Amino acid sequence: MEKRKCGTDVLDRLRVKMPAKYNVIMFNDDTTYYDAVIFILVKIFQKTKNEAINIANKAQADGKAVVGSYYKDIASTRVQLAMDFAQKNNFKDFKMTIEKGE
Repeated sequence: MEKRKCGTDVLDRLRVKMPAKYNVIMFNDDTTYYDAVIFILVKIFQKTKNEAINIANKAQADGKAVVGSYYKDIASTRVQLAMDFAQKNNFKDFKMTIEKGE
């Protein structure tokens, strides 16, 4: 009867693949109030006020900006929260999406 090895030998053979991360993309629009965008970035995406200002300015200058990189469930949930907030406050042109990161 052959003895089976346990412990680190098993762990050495396992290759754990980390889940993919997704980028949250915010698009510029001309109707959503700047303060509302800052609020969303600070409260929902937990950015500092300076980070939020930089992201909002980049979206305004380039047409879009990466808000952050998150696991898919987190990215989807935060985008949905942001879109719900925008819809409740009648910001119909506010748009965010997620795309698979590198």
